[in-house]
Amino acid sequence: MAQEVQEGCLKVLVSSDCTIVRFDGQVHCATHTFKAVDFVVQCDNGTRWLAMEIKGGEIPCNPNFNEQSYGRQIRSKQFIDDLVTKFRDSLLYVLLQNCALCEQERIYLVILVLPKSKSIDKALLLALNDKLRSRLPVNMPNRCRGLWQRPLAAKALIATPEEWNAKTQSGLLGDVKVVV
Repeated sequence: MAQEVQEGCLKVLVSSDCTIVRFDGQVHCATHTFKAVDFVVQCDNGTRWLAMEIKGGEIPCNPNFNEQSYGRQIRSKQFIDDLVTKFRDSLLYVLLQNCALCEQERIYLVILVLPKSKSIDKALLLALNDKLRSRLPVNMPNRCRGLWQRPLAAKALIATPEEWNAKTQSGLLGDVKVVV
């Protein structure tokens, strides 16, 4: 049986062979020190770990949503800085709690919800993804590969719910769906 959690007006569905935990808030008991992603998902008998952050989950049910302010937010340097900090802090916390995570494939997914009347410019989405991947780092430069045993994340992706669900159809973590 699939599990379902809600963030704002979005539902996140995970298959029965996965576990999902709301991670922000008091779960990690270090809100005064650490930032946290919204959810942590483990699949495939613990061999895959997904950190999931949802931005704009309240948009579909908020008639007074300020599109201009949201547009400025996702274009700001602070937006990527905040995403990177949430992933690093969450990963550090989970690693300190459970060293078995060191052997898992780690994926970072940011769901970017947009008003129904808007779409995101593909160039902007590509630029946001490039910035996020370079800051984590996902793909480390050759000069650093000998210093790091593993990258912080095998994959990092910022996607709209529709783009994410289309990617899951092609095999990228098909266990997790986002419903608006």
